[in-house]
Amino acid sequence: MDESCNSVISAILHTPLKVWIILGIMILFGIRSLKKQFIYPPQLLLVPAILMCFKFPVFFHRAPYVYISMLVLGLFIGFILASRMRISWQYFPKRLILPGGPSTLYILCLFFCIKYAYGILHAVDLDQASHWAWIDTGVSGLLPGYTWAKGLYFCYLYFFDDKKRGI
Repeated sequence: MDESCNSVISAILHTPLKVWIILGIMILFGIRSLKKQFIYPPQLLLVPAILMCFKFPVFFHRAPYVYISMLVLGLFIGFILASRMRISWQYFPKRLILPGGPSTLYILCLFFCIKYAYGILHAVDLDQASHWAWIDTGVSGLLPGYTWAKGLYFCYLYFFDDKKRGI
């Protein structure tokens, strides 16, 4: 027990600074989403585009079908949740008003914890980590799919669906 506790503490202490910066940025995004936000809908497509750029090499060295299937699952979940959100519009300047809530903070923290745990496993036991690589790849596809779906749904409402916008 004592040895495993020391290895976990050692892993946390030897984590690169960039990982803690990423965690800080994710927490700031999550905290910002707690209150009502005024957003131009195409801005919602920026985060998933960045996430997909980071995971682009998955198509060359891992099985891309896991990533693509989780991306599709994330799209499905994102469309369902986005269609149930109560949103409103600010007409000048035209902005989407998203209600605040802790769901984004929870999702980002869960995403970070899964990726961080896999990173520790990968650093400690490469053989065991290779058996769980599909989780790393799958989670990497789930979050961009979810955010793409929300961004695309809100952009559709913003640009094309006059009935839902109340125009």
